[in-house]
Amino acid sequence: MKMTLEKFIKLHKLKTFFKFLTIIIVLLLFFFTLNLDFQDYIDGFTRLKGLVISMMRIDTEDKKIVLFKMFETIVTAFASSFIGVILAVLCSPFLATNISNKYLARFLTICFSVFRTVPALVMAAILVSLIGIGSFTGFISLLIITFFSATKLLKEYLEEINQAKIQSFRTFGFSKFTFLKSCIYPFSKPYIISLFFLTLESSIRGASVLGMVGAGGIGEELWKNLSFLRYDKVSFIILILLIFIFLTDSLSWFFRKKDSLIKITTYQGYKKSKVISKLVTCLILILLVYSLNILYEDTNKISLPIFLERLLVFFKKLSYLDFSYTPKVLLALWQSFLVAFFATFFAAPTAIVISYFASSVTSNKTIAFIIKIFINFIRTLPPVIVAILFFSGFGPGLISGFFALYFYTSGVITKVYVDVLESVETDYGLYGRSLGLKNFYTYLKLWLPSTYTNFVSIFLYRFESNMKNSSVLGMVGAGGIGQLLMNHIAFRNWEKVWVLLIFLIITIILIENLSEYIRNKVNN
Repeated sequence: MKMTLEKFIKLHKLKTFFKFLTIIIVLLLFFFTLNLDFQDYIDGFTRLKGLVISMMRIDTEDKKIVLFKMFETIVTAFASSFIGVILAVLCSPFLATNISNKYLARFLTICFSVFRTVPALVMAAILVSLIGIGSFTGFISLLIITFFSATKLLKEYLEEINQAKIQSFRTFGFSKFTFLKSCIYPFSKPYIISLFFLTLESSIRGASVLGMVGAGGIGEELWKNLSFLRYDKVSFIILILLIFIFLTDSLSWFFRKKDSLIKITTYQGYKKSKVISKLVTCLILILLVYSLNILYEDTNKISLPIFLERLLVFFKKLSYLDFSYTPKVLLALWQSFLVAFFATFFAAPTAIVISYFASSVTSNKTIAFIIKIFINFIRTLPPVIVAILFFSGFGPGLISGFFALYFYTSGVITKVYVDVLESVETDYGLYGRSLGLKNFYTYLKLWLPSTYTNFVSIFLYRFESNMKNSSVLGMVGAGGIGQLLMNHIAFRNWEKVWVLLIFLIITIILIENLSEYIRNKVNN
């Protein structure tokens, strides 16, 4: 059937109508779900303003304790990231369908997906109940999450390696170990280093809040001062946290870019780089052993028989699942889903607008630099901490979780999308100027359509991540399934905890698969 101009105009009008209808439905559902009137928003932001003013006064009285706890947090993040990535390097070839047996790879991928979907804070809360409070428990929980997450990313990377290169190495008849060492590892080495620093950044953010459930680190001090309404001390902790996360981000950026920043042009320079690499490896191993010793000594350890007894009870409760609890679980899960959806839905257009000012290819370079600093500040704060601050303004409920995820997601999407815009080789700004278009119109009509598929992928990835985050926010009073999890973990009602985890895992896996399907459709 031919597409006439009249049909095209009608189709365009119909698409526009459905877009506006979707936005109106989402807005109505949003206000209906939160169940707040306009005065509630005014009162909430008024209280939040008072909170921000009180945080302007910084109390450094506990600086020694805070710095020690920050050191503990970094040690936890470093040890869990390093060991987690090493284990992922060893295991990921068995999950890649182009390297391992396809049936084994698919089976292991399904098993790994189950563990990967459990949020770190939930994992830490369970392990604290089984093992005891302290940093070593936080290290184990982060190690588990890092291992499964890094394995997934490495598996996806390995599956993108050119099949011809793999087959050419296989024709030599190498053993499995030699094949992995001589073929797979050299191809993957730059990505593995990059992955380690990315997981380190993520682990520091994760480790900074584990103390809220007794898993050590700076989160313990943060939670204690929030409980006593000592916002002057809270602001100092957040400041220290921001500084260390910024330093980690900068270090991560340097190591990911070092090959392009440091050029080795002579054989002598190559030999020196090899010696330096060996020295750095030895230093890392020494730091790792030292870190593990610090974490182990800091934990209130229980005897092995008691731990095994608790673990046995934990798994025994799988045979006593309380499915009469299902209606309440589904309601809480629906609330967590809505918070994740609304936060991502509203953050997307916000990020599109901010990205225009934050990108050096669409805006003034000075303005872009200032906006980037602001964006880095927003995305540096873990959503749980932001949720606690909004909790002080709006009280318990979904609204605190929504605002926490909305601000955090806006920052993350903007940061990633700005990187996409600045990596585009075509200068659409030049095209726009030659046509006499204004900068913002050029951005909407040229830059945005050319990076549309990238933006959709970023949006879907953030929605997946926000589903995990929203399930955790309830643990600090922001509603949803996290609130139920926290209550039942505290009282060791494992039969209910298992039901909550099963529904949460199934939901996250379904969202991930749906997201992957949509991404593939958009990219194709």
